[in-house]
Amino acid sequence: MTNKILIKDAIIFTCNENDEVYTKSNLLIKDSKIEAIECNLKNINLEEFDKIIEAQEMAVIPGIINSHTHVAGAMFRGLIDEGQKGLGLYNIGFPMEKLLTEEELYWLFLIGIAEVIKTGVTLVNDFYYQMDIFAEIVKKIGVRAIISDTLYDTDMTKLIDGQYERDYQAGENRLQKSVDIIEKWQDKSSLINFRIGPHATDTCSKRLLENAKKEANRMDVGLHMHCAQSKIEVGHIKKEHNKTPIKYLEEIGLLKDNILLAHCHYMGEADWDIMKEHDVSYAHCPIVYAKNGSQYPKLKYALDNDIKTGFGTDWIRMEPWDGMRTAINILRSIERNPDIMGGRQVLKLNTIKAAEALSHEEKIGSIEIGKKADLALIDMNKPHLQPFYGNPSGLVYYVNGNDVDTVIIDGRIIMQNRKLLTINEKQILKNIKKFIPVWIKRAEKLGVNFPNYKTR
Repeated sequence: MTNKILIKDAIIFTCNENDEVYTKSNLLIKDSKIEAIECNLKNINLEEFDKIIEAQEMAVIPGIINSHTHVAGAMFRGLIDEGQKGLGLYNIGFPMEKLLTEEELYWLFLIGIAEVIKTGVTLVNDFYYQMDIFAEIVKKIGVRAIISDTLYDTDMTKLIDGQYERDYQAGENRLQKSVDIIEKWQDKSSLINFRIGPHATDTCSKRLLENAKKEANRMDVGLHMHCAQSKIEVGHIKKEHNKTPIKYLEEIGLLKDNILLAHCHYMGEADWDIMKEHDVSYAHCPIVYAKNGSQYPKLKYALDNDIKTGFGTDWIRMEPWDGMRTAINILRSIERNPDIMGGRQVLKLNTIKAAEALSHEEKIGSIEIGKKADLALIDMNKPHLQPFYGNPSGLVYYVNGNDVDTVIIDGRIIMQNRKLLTINEKQILKNIKKFIPVWIKRAEKLGVNFPNYKTR
């Protein structure tokens, strides 16, 4: 049965090759694809449409692509933002992740997906544990996803003490589980793709990394991993192999055109040149670098050298609009240049450029006839967004996730008027709250201090 949607009288930011913007235009969707962009409706029979969205006060953009995220990381809000000297991932994150039950993960995945949809995200490239649960959730909700089940063969709770205890069999078991998930799910939804996900260069042994590459090649899927994300990782690889993490990956043959590396804080220009040589993609997550006081990645060098780059949110706060502004502000401060990195470029790094980094540019990332209808509609009729002159900077510098009114994925309306249509938001919030006492107890055992609340 054909489904037709008309988005009427909107301003449309295509993010296509020519950066075309259409004002007071109409977007026609047929089934899962964009059928036409029309300036007038003279020859259009409105009765043909199953749904007409009046969008006179809205901006339409391609759905945001979150190039690297762990949506279940919502658990750590308020736990590792301060007081951990930038090592909250090691002090609190790894130990608490190890204790998560399947029920806890289920609701954490749901609250994370709810959050990203409400900010205008239509694809998540997610990388976590028990991803068979995640696959079931995104299929039911109707979100586009690239899924990687995390591989490691090191006790990550001991990394903070410099201990690298390997359990090779546990690593191989995790790899087999990842393979099983891919083989089970690969044909069950056109919205879901998979990658093999080695955690990082230090948390996976050489043996596990090489076997992960073999399986990825066999199944013709990509790789997704962290690289040079901490001084701990870089120091360990230097000590064990006398190389940088990226040089180490090159040496063992892991670098190829279908690998995406996240973060890359602690890399020099020679390392970025290696990424360029092997056509490696890069996921840049601005907010976490600034919040952790980390060395900021060489984003300008990556972009100047045409390294395929997409933006992501990483974890805890999945707000891509904050990330856009953070990247602009930090890069301009570093370079002492107020004209570097404009709104147009940053919007594309969250849409079509992210699609290119993930090898999805033929299907999504821009508003073009024949592409999938993955769209976000932004309500511009708000005090903090007016006057709006129709330029990309009016979006990037001022929009926040709460301004996203409607989200369409694969031609299906997933959210309208800020109401999630395939998720029970109230039920998610109710279930998440019941775990708060459990998570407080676990965090306290790890040294997190909570206020001594008093009541009157």
